[in-house]
Amino acid sequence: MQVERDTLQNRMQVLEAYAAAHVLDLHLYRNKGISAKVTDRPDLQRLIADVRAGHIRCALVTKLHHISRSLIDLLELMRLFEEQGAKNDGTRYMRAAGGYGIAP
Repeated sequence: MQVERDTLQNRMQVLEAYAAAHVLDLHLYRNKGISAKVTDRPDLQRLIADVRAGHIRCALVTKLHHISRSLIDLLELMRLFEEQGAKNDGTRYMRAAGGYGIAP
């Protein structure tokens, strides 16, 4: 029997452990059952709104393709994070909890 390792529940556990290890206040944004090909996902739009409002210092993802399957959309999100970071304290970035990161 093969075990599903990349389930939403397993990804949440990875993110929770990473946040605990790095003393981060974690707010989960999840769009269960909605493809990352779609940018009009309720929790992605909530994340974008929270970034624009200055509520987010760091966005964690287990894999970059979980936030967007489109390179263009991913670059747009990264630009938003950079712009908002420059307006505030420069700490906004995306970090993949699996060890891969994109940071200023």
